[in-house]
Amino acid sequence: MKKFLFLTAVYFFASCSSPNKIPDDVIGINKMKFIIWDLTRAGKLAQIEYEKKHPINSAKGKPALKDSLLAKKNKRDSTSRIQNTAALKKDTMSLKLLSTQAFQQVFDLYHITKEEFYKSYRYYEEHPDKNNILMDSLSAYANRQRQELYKKME
Repeated sequence: MKKFLFLTAVYFFASCSSPNKIPDDVIGINKMKFIIWDLTRAGKLAQIEYEKKHPINSAKGKPALKDSLLAKKNKRDSTSRIQNTAALKKDTMSLKLLSTQAFQQVFDLYHITKEEFYKSYRYYEEHPDKNNILMDSLSAYANRQRQELYKKME
């Protein structure tokens, strides 16, 4: 009987680990908040750099094509559509490359790998209660940053 009670007590204490505990191989909420914040800013910076190199056609809101491609686009023949698609795909790839480089700089800054980040990100996606805490914390941080920026502008 003593053995049964001992095993029951061990089982009870083992099963009562904190449900709010984040596994050791997952990036904590506070650090993750800053990583996501910096990734968001890095993505926006990559987009700005891309738009400097590829001016936006304000009438259509799409990357402007070179004059020769634009003229061919108006013909609506299959060759020009293929060339236009290739030009847009190349432009998209350059944006993806800029974004990837910017994201890697953030990962390097925090001494993590892309895989570690995405593993942690998936963990938070699978745990809505912790994800809500993370996103609320991120939102509050963004609001504080915005307020500080406005104070500097006054």
